[in-house]
Amino acid sequence: MSVTAQECMQAVQAACAMLRQADATAWTVAEQAEFLTLTHTSIATLQSAQHSVVAAFDAAGGAQQHCSRTTAAWLRANLHLTGPQAGGLVHTARALRDQLPGTAAAFRDGRISLEHVEAIRKAHRRLD
Repeated sequence: MSVTAQECMQAVQAACAMLRQADATAWTVAEQAEFLTLTHTSIATLQSAQHSVVAAFDAAGGAQQHCSRTTAAWLRANLHLTGPQAGGLVHTARALRDQLPGTAAAFRDGRISLEHVEAIRKAHRRLD
């Protein structure tokens, strides 16, 4: 089953709206621990989704369609990333798409973090 971009954006916005209203001090320690574990894997899943969309946007020439020379330039202008942040996001997104499908799956499932992905990408690049 495929979900639309609109459905994904609505789900993220709804979750963020709920989180803004949360008072973690009212939760039990067990709930706090469970939340920390869940958010750790959820953050990785969200970052994986972002990288997947960056890779698709890049491959489709989205930056050029929005009058930017490169995807990194579009990210800098629209997400207010630094040059190194934007370039790293694009390079990692491309590597996950083109060279590291197993890493991409683990990242998508929240089994590894962005820091793990970047270390794997850098090691893979050195071995190539």
